[in-house]
Amino acid sequence: MRYVLDTSAILSGKDIPTDNELYSSPKILDELKHGKMKRRLDFLMESGLRLISPSDKTKEEVKSAAQKTGDIARVSEADIEILSLAMELDAILLTDDYSLQNLASVLNVKYQGIAQKGITKNIKWRNRCTGCGRYWEKMHDSCPVCGSKLKTTMR
Repeated sequence: MRYVLDTSAILSGKDIPTDNELYSSPKILDELKHGKMKRRLDFLMESGLRLISPSDKTKEEVKSAAQKTGDIARVSEADIEILSLAMELDAILLTDDYSLQNLASVLNVKYQGIAQKGITKNIKWRNRCTGCGRYWEKMHDSCPVCGSKLKTTMR
């Protein structure tokens, strides 16, 4: 079985099936530079975890899907790489990140939670002003109408 690990899978502290093919993106190194989690990452690499960068084409496909679902403001470059890698390898994505699970579902990528149950339905996000209540498709630093903070909400 092939698995792609995101940062939440490594941070969970749960057992990861090291007797399978394990992959991740080099971008997770930036997220796991220090302390116990760095040691856990080192252990996984010694157990066969391979770090691979996905193609730019696949990353653009994931970004496009994230724009459509509204997850783009909720995912990092590392998240985009991890999901892209799972797509390219036809692997199961191990993640507790609900935005990643949501995107995986939309893109027909298999995923599995580690410490959390996982999403039960697809989510589309939009941005709502905490002041005037208007909705915005794009996230702004502040509401273009009243200047209040925007908050991400489900549709």
